[in-house]
Amino acid sequence: MWSSAIALCAVVLGASLAESISVPSHQLANGNEARNGPFGFTSDRFPVIRNGNPTDVARNARLAQLDASIESYQRNVHDESRKRSFSQVLEAAARLEKKGAGVQKRQTSSLPVNGVSMININYTGFDAQYLAPLTIGTPPQPFNLVPDTGSSDLWVTYAGLNDPGHNLFNPNTSSTFQQTGGSFNDSYGKGDAVGVIVEDTVTFANFTIANKPFGMATVLDQEFLSKPQDGIIGMANSILSDMDVYTFFEILVLAEILPDPSFSVYLSRSRDYMFNTSLQGSSNMCLGCMATAYNQQTVGGIVWTPVTTFAFWQVNLTGIALNGQIISGTSTPAIIDTGTSDLVLPPTVAAAMMASINAQLQSDGSSSVSVASLTSYPNFSLVFGGQAFTINPLDLVAGYTDDTRQNFSLTVQSVNAKGANGEAIAIVGDVFLKNVLTVYSYSYNGAPAVGFQQLESSLNVASEASALVSQATTASLPGAPTGTLATTQSASLRQGGTIVGAAAHSSGAAASPSSSKKSAAFRTASLGWAGCCGVVLAWTLAAAF
Repeated sequence: MWSSAIALCAVVLGASLAESISVPSHQLANGNEARNGPFGFTSDRFPVIRNGNPTDVARNARLAQLDASIESYQRNVHDESRKRSFSQVLEAAARLEKKGAGVQKRQTSSLPVNGVSMININYTGFDAQYLAPLTIGTPPQPFNLVPDTGSSDLWVTYAGLNDPGHNLFNPNTSSTFQQTGGSFNDSYGKGDAVGVIVEDTVTFANFTIANKPFGMATVLDQEFLSKPQDGIIGMANSILSDMDVYTFFEILVLAEILPDPSFSVYLSRSRDYMFNTSLQGSSNMCLGCMATAYNQQTVGGIVWTPVTTFAFWQVNLTGIALNGQIISGTSTPAIIDTGTSDLVLPPTVAAAMMASINAQLQSDGSSSVSVASLTSYPNFSLVFGGQAFTINPLDLVAGYTDDTRQNFSLTVQSVNAKGANGEAIAIVGDVFLKNVLTVYSYSYNGAPAVGFQQLESSLNVASEASALVSQATTASLPGAPTGTLATTQSASLRQGGTIVGAAAHSSGAAASPSSSKKSAAFRTASLGWAGCCGVVLAWTLAAAF
């Protein structure tokens, strides 16, 4: 499969914003009285989280999936062919960085050509998932997938499954479908996503790849069947792949048709756009360019931190700060993961963070805090690359633990998760990522890195809270789906292993000095076996995947 030919085509399509979808998973407590809520919000601002909290279920499923990815890593990292193949990706990324203008400045009102809108899936205001549209086949069949920086494989659900609630792939209606004879088994918690590896034309973010291998899931556990996603598109390093194939993004890097060897993500907050329709459905991802922060201002430039082990997007979390002071014992390696909703911390780190506000860790790893104990704003921030990035308190509260509304269920989880090399790690999910623009780069000063840029809205939490309190009512909490799932269009392409189009650069000025200045620390970043590769690729891609 590593020798299969590919054909790529960048297509310039009109991009329309997808709207948010609210999934009514929890029943709200009765009553409209304005009890005191977290950090001064009225109680009706937050739902009651009943038994079967979806954040706990999702956490357990996510940890099982990460364990499966680590198993793939430990197998693949000893495969010399796999190591050489991924070294080619890093070498191509370094060349792209040298000849490119760097990641573009963010935009505030329009989606770049290489961008893709994402759909917020929220449960009574709590952001549970973000989905992006993708098409497969000829003619194209639409799907809505989780762009996941914590895994590497691409898979969708097979039409043979009895699953009327999802978009299903029908190979019989695609003229470009091919079988490979391979199979995959990705673990995600209570069960697996099991199926066969096939090939077809795939279009994502206005790029089209012919003969792209992906998984066609013929067996799915109930956890997946109950969610709105049609599958996953992995955005992590392919060394984690159970299918032994390059990721969609890595193929674009190898072809060297991107403006920059990075992709970026902007995740909007459902609780913001309940009262600000201009922000609705504004989450997006951009390949080779900066995501668009709609009607949002950013503070400062991009702050970069080197990837320490390039399996997941793993970096060093310097610490967690409360009111500007780093809490002792909160430094830890961390995975920056769009596929995780919560902030998942090693037990000692979670205990230190929760103790700072007199919160409690439960035996199942969840956390809660008494309503009465929160008399002022706890201003938490995560510190990366010497810079503290503030977390909006809205993102730290999932809801009330029960109908008494005496305690809040928090989005901080205590879990003994392990990294690719067995080290204790944190998993930094959407709780944090909604507060920053995030850039995932395969080559920043010649090495993989993650960049963050603070969103100003997260710094103005006090004034924002005051405005939201006056508007919060039970009726304003979403209780039914609103909006529709958007799908990308497709374009015809020539097959045969040649590049037939080049990606258009997104509009906008070059990166600011603060985001383009290189740090010497990146020259010595440890990347395990990857290191500094010496493989040279030709300008045309003869054998990619």
